[in-house]
Amino acid sequence: MGGWLLKREDNTPIVEGLTASTLARLIGLFTAAIGSVGLWWFVDVDIPEVENMMRVLLVGIGFGAIVLIVLSVQAEKIAKRFEDKEEHHPLRLVGKALMQVQNLSATQLLWALFYSTIGHSMAFVGVWLSLLALGSSPSPIDIAFVYLVGTCCGTVAFLFPGSQFTWDAIFTGLLMSVAGYISGDALLAVGVLRIEQIAMMLFGAGPLLWILWKQERQSEPEQHSSNTIDPETLPTND
Repeated sequence: MGGWLLKREDNTPIVEGLTASTLARLIGLFTAAIGSVGLWWFVDVDIPEVENMMRVLLVGIGFGAIVLIVLSVQAEKIAKRFEDKEEHHPLRLVGKALMQVQNLSATQLLWALFYSTIGHSMAFVGVWLSLLALGSSPSPIDIAFVYLVGTCCGTVAFLFPGSQFTWDAIFTGLLMSVAGYISGDALLAVGVLRIEQIAMMLFGAGPLLWILWKQERQSEPEQHSSNTIDPETLPTND
């Protein structure tokens, strides 16, 4: 939908818009991985078994960040490998996005990471304020860690049936193991966050419907004019 809106408003090719969206997701994933590893040193987990599990998880997240760097370095080879795919194929879009990462200057890359950090920060603040509104008082560092790790784990959640519920289960487990929530409170918190996410999507549907209605109104005069018969084109007795 974002690619379609870009094409409609700025005549940006849909593939270019999809590539930019893929690039933003890759940079956002890398930022979340770095933030997860960095915040681990400020998080206290009292249960040794859980602490060991979190360390293994963070090793995987850190390895994923390294993989993204390696893929960016090998972007040209990856792009060529998938160039025979159809234009909108996800793997081809990833290859193009990696090429864009490779072509970014140091300044552009720093700006991209900066804006990605701002985006993650705004999302974290929303989560933290929601938890405060439920009457709990979690540590902002713990919640930031939970949010970032949940974001990283969410990239593989879509591999399982019912990916939304997979993310909910991951976030619930993180709240219990890191932020000290009991199961009932964690489930309530995740339920509220899910309702907020759905409400946000519904709120965004309003402007989208308005844009579609506006486009339909603009296309009506063009369709009417195309259906008008030009007298000069009518056949004559001659």
